[in-house]
Amino acid sequence: MRSSIRWIVISAATLLLAASPVVNASRNLEAVRSIIDAVNAKDANKYAAVFAEDAVVQLYGGPVRVRGRTQLRENRAQHFRRFPQARSEIQHLVEIGTIVVMHDRVWLHATDQQPAEIVEVFTFEGGLIVKVEVIQPDDLLSRAAQRVHSGPAPDVQVLFVCEHGNVKSLMAASYFNRLAADRGLRAWAFSRGFAPDSDTVPASIASALERDRFNVTQFHPEKVTATDVEKAQHVVTIGADLPIAIHDDGPNLHQWNDVPAASVDYPAARDALLEHIEKLIAEISTGETR
Repeated sequence: MRSSIRWIVISAATLLLAASPVVNASRNLEAVRSIIDAVNAKDANKYAAVFAEDAVVQLYGGPVRVRGRTQLRENRAQHFRRFPQARSEIQHLVEIGTIVVMHDRVWLHATDQQPAEIVEVFTFEGGLIVKVEVIQPDDLLSRAAQRVHSGPAPDVQVLFVCEHGNVKSLMAASYFNRLAADRGLRAWAFSRGFAPDSDTVPASIASALERDRFNVTQFHPEKVTATDVEKAQHVVTIGADLPIAIHDDGPNLHQWNDVPAASVDYPAARDALLEHIEKLIAEISTGETR
């Protein structure tokens, strides 16, 4: 993992950046450094100060998760309250035109033995950050593999749906994307909930996912929509009924109702999900439908 981070930073620049004249070069780098200082000081105001009023934060290639400086400030304040011992250390900074790519390591708890490895791509305008794309190393490797095999978009999209959208469906999407990328499968999964009741991931689940090298600190659950269903070729419900009707010509519907509660027994839930995921990947690989 760590030996590949330099390649990941370079790949992030290659995948995301278009060269442009350097503007406020030292100022942009200092702005990114100030963000890490703010994280370690738990200062949400300082963190948000270097962002434009209409700045957006999103997972790489995904939907916008935070929109605007005010929402960002509130989001970071909540995060700092939830993880008062979190700290971050910059490992690499790469500047290309008006873009700064940062690789940092994050420890959410004082007892964490292994940090989360995160790559963030900051786009600047007029000395302020207008966009941040957050990349997990496994996510970047998965999407890089997809670009190699299938161009900018996957052939198959899989929608995982659970009750709240931030536990079983998130776990399933995370493990599915890793396994699909490892096998060169042109597929991508995303998670939703039919009744989200939080904008974060439960701490115990986030920690368990971190141990499996998934960083979900920037993840925010979303309610499933008809559009989500329409763009998926496979819809998987996990211990829940889909609140949206699927037409005869719609996606393949799978129901996984035997997954234990992850909050009670995470390893058992993970193993049950992985068993189902293996079968689903085999089905997608052979082009079979249900």
